[in-house]
Amino acid sequence: MAPVFPGISFLENQTPSLAFSCYVIYIVIKSEYFTKKSLDTFLVSLYYFTSTKKRGDTMAWNLNSDRPIFIQIVERIEMDIISGKYKPGDKLPSVRDLAAEAAVNPNTMQKAFTELERTGLIFSQRTTGRFITEDTSMIDELKSTLAKDKITELLSFMQQLGFQENEILAMIGQTMKGEK
Repeated sequence: MAPVFPGISFLENQTPSLAFSCYVIYIVIKSEYFTKKSLDTFLVSLYYFTSTKKRGDTMAWNLNSDRPIFIQIVERIEMDIISGKYKPGDKLPSVRDLAAEAAVNPNTMQKAFTELERTGLIFSQRTTGRFITEDTSMIDELKSTLAKDKITELLSFMQQLGFQENEILAMIGQTMKGEK
């Protein structure tokens, strides 16, 4: 049986999207700009880069330009801590690793880490890295504060829509029960 991707045998057993992407690149550039050797090197590098990322880490964080990026990173890490992704005492990934995952400059990630250290949510241990605080009451307090902020935001929005307090409570009760 002939290979599915002639001339690029290492793609035969790969995920369809990766193999197709590489093959399209191969077709587009195979004879115009690259020698065979440089093209093969490029495709192997592309394959290595796309296949060595951990599952779940393949997309950059959803950061937008309406607020400072480091603040959004702080909020994301706080959410990861209070949701249990990072447990008290866990070691955080390095600045470079998280910066690569988030697709941001390492200096921006460093600034976010500095802010988290300032609040006491994470701490540094010389030569071993950064760790999540073991103070569970601090984490619980952060969780409560964030929840209260979201509730206040929701109540304000509902009041702007013209709902009264009793209507808001009834709607929340119905929603929690799964009613419409």
